[in-house]
Amino acid sequence: MSAGGTITPTPLNVTKAFNLKFTGTLASAVNFIVPSGKHFFRLHHAGTAHTITVKVTGQTGVTLNPGDIRLVYCNGTDIVAAESIQELMANKDVANGYAGLDSNGKLHFSEFPDPREVVNVYDTTASPPTSEIPVATQQAMLVDASAAAYHINAPVAGTDDGKRIEIISTHTAAHTVTVDTFSPPVTPFDATYMQLNFAGSIIGEGVVLRAYNGNWYCSALRGLTLS
Repeated sequence: MSAGGTITPTPLNVTKAFNLKFTGTLASAVNFIVPSGKHFFRLHHAGTAHTITVKVTGQTGVTLNPGDIRLVYCNGTDIVAAESIQELMANKDVANGYAGLDSNGKLHFSEFPDPREVVNVYDTTASPPTSEIPVATQQAMLVDASAAAYHINAPVAGTDDGKRIEIISTHTAAHTVTVDTFSPPVTPFDATYMQLNFAGSIIGEGVVLRAYNGNWYCSALRGLTLS
């Protein structure tokens, strides 16, 4: 690297890396722009003459002098130092997935969320009845002992893409779930909704719904038909 000024590499090349080593004689100070995704980096300024500041666009970042080797972290907003307990404490953001000290003075990482899915129970006989399954649901357990009707709204194209709902019946009950879609889904259903029909033959009948572009797509059907 020899040019000074602002250098913005291809984001994919940066996010796939951990070690970033800068070599060459710089013409002037460098601003090295990285994506805002959460990521640890080991930075090594092996060049000469000028400083290199690694940062997210519009932020402050961390500045390296020639010869510096730094461990840093992108916390979703900017590059911050991550080389000591003191720096972790100063830059902690546990709620949003950055390391820090908890109330007991223990080092705590929250970068990796609890892998367990949130289970929600739906019962039309409860008080109040719960027949509406929100789009944000991860796992819906239908606990009515006899046939009941449930409903799911259409996902929002883009915003809800990738969301997944697994629906499971805990009884041998012929439930129906009306699933709205933003636009007519793939053939053979030319409508703005589809209906999931549980056969009610065995406990554990279910389906997985996946959201994409305003539609719900079914997979892993067990004992269901669509209409």
